[in-house]
Amino acid sequence: AYVHGYEGVTGPLLLGALLDAGAALTSVEQVWHHLRLPAVELSCARVPCTDAMATHVTWTAPHAHAFLSAHSYATLGSLLEQSEASSHVKQRVLCLLRHFAAAVARLHGVTEGVELALQSAFLPEILYLGSGVASALEDLAIEQVMAAPMPLSTGFIDAAQGRRPLPHPLTAELCRGLPVYGEGVSRHAEQTT
Repeated sequence: AYVHGYEGVTGPLLLGALLDAGAALTSVEQVWHHLRLPAVELSCARVPCTDAMATHVTWTAPHAHAFLSAHSYATLGSLLEQSEASSHVKQRVLCLLRHFAAAVARLHGVTEGVELALQSAFLPEILYLGSGVASALEDLAIEQVMAAPMPLSTGFIDAAQGRRPLPHPLTAELCRGLPVYGEGVSRHAEQTT
């Protein structure tokens, strides 16, 4: 599969695209159950997107933070490894979790970021949407994904928490070493902002 996110790629966008390509929503929901993640409220709607229609995925996991706060990185990893999900999905989710924890560690300047990663507001998205995308790829029998360079915005955005830099520092860390583009952005994300 080839992914080209002209305006960026998010978990909901990628999952929606895979559902459009024929992945079964029931397979995605089933993998969350197999991974023993708390129940999720999920909805999909067809929405206009430039000159076409796309599937817009919205989700909430109201009990995810309580679930995650009850686990250490080691117990979460063990729970995922021992789950009933396929080995392919488990490997992908554990890889995402390791990559995320490493990015959090680099961002905070510590050698081990695993426990900090568990406190991140982004972790539920990594677990749910990452496993959902892995499940959809498996459902479609897609073994390899290639991606075009990713666009990264620069500047600032005014958010409820105040003025934030773009790209978000964690986004920049997650993109480290990947081909990216955007005004004021080098070809490869080698440094964080």
